[in-house]
Amino acid sequence: MTRLLWYVLIILFVNSSLIGESFKQNKIDQEPWIKYFTFMGPFKNENIADKAINDIFTNGITNSETYSLDETVYNLKNVTSNAANGVHFIHQLYSGLNEDDIVIGIANIYSEKKQSVVIDFVEFLSSISVYYEGSNVELSQNNSKLSRININEGLSKVIVKIKNKKKAGFHLNLYPKTRREISGIILD
Repeated sequence: MTRLLWYVLIILFVNSSLIGESFKQNKIDQEPWIKYFTFMGPFKNENIADKAINDIFTNGITNSETYSLDETVYNLKNVTSNAANGVHFIHQLYSGLNEDDIVIGIANIYSEKKQSVVIDFVEFLSSISVYYEGSNVELSQNNSKLSRININEGLSKVIVKIKNKKKAGFHLNLYPKTRREISGIILD
């Protein structure tokens, strides 16, 4: 009887761990805003930040608390945004962030199918670059032109490089194929 109880407890523990881990995925087919990020930094040099981005796409992050690059250890901050549109205010995570400091945000996104998504983003007192599966994504600043990427089915990785101007913040939304688009010309 006690052996059975131990088996049940182990199964419940493993099951709850797996379910808890799945909540940290941004399931874009259910909601477009990217709420779950792991942040690291600040980086003082853009070349080092780019090297870290390439390393993360190649090797991933093996430790959930720190990341090491060239003998420098960066603390990882796992953040869930409860703000509207999944806004992340980086200056609240890194007090004393200087102008031109760079912070990297890593997000796991899950898609139920291979699809084209529209990127909606806002930069608050910062500039951002977005990378999907190792490639830089062209972000359009033009309101009448939408930025798009093709994402794979299943789990994939998006990295946002945030360059601080004053008090950095941003939001990133990925609208799936089920979105509605209206295009046209407004005449006066």
